[in-house]
Amino acid sequence: MKVYRNTEPCTASGWIFVVAWNTPTGRKREKFASEEDALREARNKALQLSTGHIGAAGMTSGDRDELHAARGITGNVPVLAALAEWAKARDITDGHVILAAEAWAARNISRNVRMKVADIVKEFLAAKTSAKIQTKKNHGHLFEEITTAFGDSYIDTISTPQINAWLAKRESPGTRHTYRKHTVGLWRWAQKQNYLPRDIKTEAEHSNTVILGAQKRGTIAPVTLRTLLAMIRKDHPSYLPALVLSTFCGLRRSEVHNQQWEHIDLVGRTLTVSKAKEGTPAERAVPLPRAAVAWLMQCGDRTGGVCANLSVDRIRDIGRTGGLELPENCFRHSFITYRCKIVTVAQVADEAGNSPNIIRKHYRNVLQDNRPMRKVEAKTWFESRPDLCGELIPMEQGKAANA
Repeated sequence: MKVYRNTEPCTASGWIFVVAWNTPTGRKREKFASEEDALREARNKALQLSTGHIGAAGMTSGDRDELHAARGITGNVPVLAALAEWAKARDITDGHVILAAEAWAARNISRNVRMKVADIVKEFLAAKTSAKIQTKKNHGHLFEEITTAFGDSYIDTISTPQINAWLAKRESPGTRHTYRKHTVGLWRWAQKQNYLPRDIKTEAEHSNTVILGAQKRGTIAPVTLRTLLAMIRKDHPSYLPALVLSTFCGLRRSEVHNQQWEHIDLVGRTLTVSKAKEGTPAERAVPLPRAAVAWLMQCGDRTGGVCANLSVDRIRDIGRTGGLELPENCFRHSFITYRCKIVTVAQVADEAGNSPNIIRKHYRNVLQDNRPMRKVEAKTWFESRPDLCGELIPMEQGKAANA
């Protein structure tokens, strides 16, 4: 490497220092006002040439400083590889690389406590009970089903498609809506406890929403009820109380599963709902039709709870397997619809634990086989005693049939 000192009147010192070197493309020169800067650059160029970096020898000092800084930023990643990765990320995110990276980090870099769904459900219900919120009392069965489906999995591993598939098993849009609402509530609560990443929507919130619209109330005919009663009495007698309370008393599914024998007065023919939502129409006494008393008298042990959890679901599965068409929640829907043919709307509302407006809106004009239900069918429903079980019901004709 050559360093020349030439006179340069226009400089402060009167000298200019020139570094000169040879490259495969010809001789190169670079001027410096300071001898110290010229010698430093000459040494760098000599080092580059001695190590074989001939191409780099044509770089200016600014180019070299910039490359050195870039290598400091990329660390162990080669500069070209880092630039290629950046260009691809920029293209995918339409220029929003940093925002996309922050969102990814929030979702995938765990700063949370990992918890299984079963443990979260226990904590959630305990917290609600402590706050005097009747979540467990009113929707305990729903959270039991969440635990059955996802209990052994960590909540941060459960995907939206899994939740959608689980919700899709509920035939009724109203039921799916209720299940989704409480599932989203549980996932949001878990997020607040740092069991899920914050500031992003949970997988439950991304699940399919349910458009309720006008819902058809699925009902069954009295002959179907009698066939099902005979089927359950013969092969599954432990489920008989659940079926009787669902069809003759119109109890909700959760109310049936929580009903205690001590709150059923067979002599006085009255049932008090054991676990109803306090301060609502659901907290009520329900009259027992004579047919219901006759069926319940056939049940053996009348102590404790009347049935096991999920009994209503199991009854419906048994009936469907036996060839019966049983829409979801058809037992309660049928009870309310037939009861409207016999007593006033106000009385039906009291017995069903609903408001009169709901009864008028959804149950008064329900059709059976595309025709209005008849009063004689309603009487047949509530007169389905054990001794009539399984018989076909001859329908009256003319004015009597349409009374």
